[in-house]
Amino acid sequence: MVNVKPEQFQKIWSALITPTNEDESVNYEALERIVELQIQDGAEGFYCCGSSGEGLLLTLEERKQVLEHVLKAADGRVPVISHVGTIRTRDVVDLARHAMSAGALAVSMIPPYYYKFSMDEIMGYYEDVIRAIPDVPAIVYNIPQFTGVEFSKENAGRLLSNENIVGIKHTSTNLYSLERMGQAFPGKALINGFDEQLLGALAMGSCATIGTTVNLFAPLFHRVRDAFDRGDMAQAYRWQHAINLRVEETVKLGIFNAMKYGWTLRGVDCGFCRAPFRPLDGAAREKMAQLMADLRAKPPVEIAGVGVLQQKDYKDGSVVETATGARSQMELTGSNVLRYEMADGTSLIVRPSGTEPKVKVYILANGADKEECDGKVAKYAAWAESLKD
Repeated sequence: MVNVKPEQFQKIWSALITPTNEDESVNYEALERIVELQIQDGAEGFYCCGSSGEGLLLTLEERKQVLEHVLKAADGRVPVISHVGTIRTRDVVDLARHAMSAGALAVSMIPPYYYKFSMDEIMGYYEDVIRAIPDVPAIVYNIPQFTGVEFSKENAGRLLSNENIVGIKHTSTNLYSLERMGQAFPGKALINGFDEQLLGALAMGSCATIGTTVNLFAPLFHRVRDAFDRGDMAQAYRWQHAINLRVEETVKLGIFNAMKYGWTLRGVDCGFCRAPFRPLDGAAREKMAQLMADLRAKPPVEIAGVGVLQQKDYKDGSVVETATGARSQMELTGSNVLRYEMADGTSLIVRPSGTEPKVKVYILANGADKEECDGKVAKYAAWAESLKD
């Protein structure tokens, strides 16, 4: 008897990266740190050892250890799904049995790959795991561009009729197929797997998303979902557009490495993906690091003709009063972010892009009316542009 309900999956899940050291060993300390910080960012659950987590580049023991550390860091605050798929059924059973005993909400499995297994053999692979662990809740991982197998209502009906199959992670652009599976099997959790189509997937019946860029940009996913739930499609589209800009740039660089380096820039060194993946280009990394170093070395006393009252450095937690030089300490540390409190009531937040050799500036303006706010934004935006020079 499976003891989970579809609504338990109605969340924004981070397809969690796996931090590594220079020698490619797993950096478990960094792993626990980013779990904590991502929960603060708004991640509502973690999907570990999937594509983003380099699951197929980890040993079986490492996959078990990654799950245990994620569960430890999450400490029951958010649920965890463990991806246990691999080519050999016996290994999948081993990982799935460990995941359930460790406390995962469910397991997820890609189909067996490389050999061109028949659909009957693929169905048998999933069924063998369920037979070995009768109470396991399992999510089918549909990612045809990597596995060469695309699940649909027709060929996956045998699986989706099984009570142990609680849902499908649909990392496919075929939203028609997603909707058809949802109509045929209404009790299953339909989980979107492509960040760039979240809004479309929600419209076609998806109840959740598991995303790579949730690692760095969880708040944007909340905004899409919240606007969709309110029926504000124009606003939902604007936030989906913001996600897609980030997806486009990270894909150019290599999305998994970009997520890891984004966290390194936030103050948690996550290394790079294991070979044969190649690390990000050194010149781009150096440029991003230098931009932030320059701001710290020469803190501004005024910006756009307005005095800086206070500088907060979230890397070391220091707070500096510009007029007096008095220093105090915040509790929040570990993020490569600077915040300036301005004399006109504006707050400027400066952080490096996780994907490009530049910094990003967020302008939090307030005023008596929209015209006053727009004037402040235009003034500080011109300063932000000057950082390119």
